[in-house]
Amino acid sequence: SHSSTAQPVPVTFKKLFSLQELLINWVDEINSFVSSVESQTKKTENIILTGASHLSQYLYLISSKVGSSSSICLDNATSKHGQRVYGTNLTVKSFNHLKQIKAPSLVVPPSPYTQEIINQIKKVNSLAKIVS
Repeated sequence: SHSSTAQPVPVTFKKLFSLQELLINWVDEINSFVSSVESQTKKTENIILTGASHLSQYLYLISSKVGSSSSICLDNATSKHGQRVYGTNLTVKSFNHLKQIKAPSLVVPPSPYTQEIINQIKKVNSLAKIVS
């Protein structure tokens, strides 16, 4: 039988430049979101993050304001409940946790699920203040 070896794809200057541009845009978007969250939560003492993924992790680690004001991250995955978001002190809880808090302040990082998450938050606690 004939076995084929994968050939390396030639990397051109144009491809490298597009990748660099993509990364710079991505970093700019993250920094812009962090600044927006920090300005909207200046007087907030307890910020709840949503989505136990790299998106909440970046926000927690990049923003000293969010990092020092957050201890909970909400997620629908029951397998994550009670766990810690990697690299943080955030404990993952169910969205039902919002029922126990009078007027929670939440941050919903940009993702394909942003609107779905916002709708779920409003359904569980209509007094929630949402930053997205």
